[in-house]
Amino acid sequence: MMARWLYVLVAIGLLTPSRADAKMMVHYDLAGLLLQSESVLIADRIGPVKTAQGEYTQYRVVRSLRGSRKVGDLVQVYDQHFSTAGHKLETQAVLFVMTYGGTPSLVSSGLRVLENGKVWRFEQQDNPGPFVMVPQGRDPQDQWGLGGAQLDLAKLERAIAEAQKRIDAVAAAKSIADPAKRRAAVLAVFPKGTSASSFYVDLLAERARTQLVDAGDLEGALLVDARDRGMTFGSGSYAKLPDLVAIAIDPKRTPEVRRVALAVAGRGFGLSENFVELDRIATLIDDPDPVIRSAAITTAAHPAQVVTSDRAQQRKLDAYNAKIRTAIAKRYATEQDARVIAAILAAFDGSFRKPPPSRSTGPRIVAVPNLADVYVGVDVYCVRPSKITNAEVILMTGTTRVPTGGVNAQVHCGSSVSVSGGTGAPPTGTYELSVELTVQGSGKVTLPLGRLIVDATGDRLLN
Repeated sequence: MMARWLYVLVAIGLLTPSRADAKMMVHYDLAGLLLQSESVLIADRIGPVKTAQGEYTQYRVVRSLRGSRKVGDLVQVYDQHFSTAGHKLETQAVLFVMTYGGTPSLVSSGLRVLENGKVWRFEQQDNPGPFVMVPQGRDPQDQWGLGGAQLDLAKLERAIAEAQKRIDAVAAAKSIADPAKRRAAVLAVFPKGTSASSFYVDLLAERARTQLVDAGDLEGALLVDARDRGMTFGSGSYAKLPDLVAIAIDPKRTPEVRRVALAVAGRGFGLSENFVELDRIATLIDDPDPVIRSAAITTAAHPAQVVTSDRAQQRKLDAYNAKIRTAIAKRYATEQDARVIAAILAAFDGSFRKPPPSRSTGPRIVAVPNLADVYVGVDVYCVRPSKITNAEVILMTGTTRVPTGGVNAQVHCGSSVSVSGGTGAPPTGTYELSVELTVQGSGKVTLPLGRLIVDATGDRLLN
């Protein structure tokens, strides 16, 4: 059958190029690697070996942590997409191996190497790759920049054992009869927070969501989704769209669960074909809760990014997009909440690709915070024309200003202004977060953004 949806074709094309070393190469925490590996091996690198399939690297097993391979066995795997340039590696490495078509292969990011007694993992930091070396810290927090001190091999082995305990805990929760206790047991495996990482996929979270849905606990699965720190592109298939929308429109549910339900609905490829559910989502554009209004606007506007080769379907899609654009514009005329205004402006810019209607009342500029990767991010939008030449993210505790760590501020006001820099997280504490803008004709303008909470691990929450 010919694919109809250009958006889907483009999205899938990003994930499936032909070369193993020139594609979006996701990385996993140790639990994710274990879920895919039939063998986990500590092995000595022997050197390159040519095969009919190309140049591989041969390893000799020193110790087997999982699987049937024995000490002294030789294993040949392709590892050319792991870049080690500039490093003087020890011969010993840790291999996470699965067999494909009878041939052993490293799981994506399934290689750990040693240098000066310390362990390095690999992740893709831009697309296309290759994988690059990153110090291996505490797992799984290391995936979102909170790994602490770099591990040695002995500590890595203990971390692998701990990752297996996390897998076992999710599996054991299946046998818990009480739904509330079963959900609590699963959620306890996933640290609560909002720091995230690009190109990282949390396979254990995916398994936990499916497991809870199979047990009839979609709300529990959504709570796991809220703790998933990795890429979520196309990962809404664990739930049926009508079930997600039913939760989203239910005022008895918590705003967080409703918000996540809308986000997951927006990730599903089937959303753009289901106008009944889209119309139900559209009713939330005027929801009393601004959290729900902003999430509904983002999800309802998403189909405007889709193009289909089916002309009849495209006409339906065009009619829906025109209707929803009118509804969002009507909401914009009176909206006062900064988050909702930002969602509306983002929808006009990114989905409708049209300028929003002019507005002479309400705030002139709005800003919303976000936590992306290891950065405190801020997106700034102009309701009325304004020339902004600089943006500075500020953290205050009382009257004392503290370093923000990593920041990433983006101004979306015609001419783009981007400010980024810094590393790490501020010390543990609760801070007042704001952004200071330099606006032509108005000087310095400060917009409060709420509270940033940094816990003892360095993880951050917006409140």
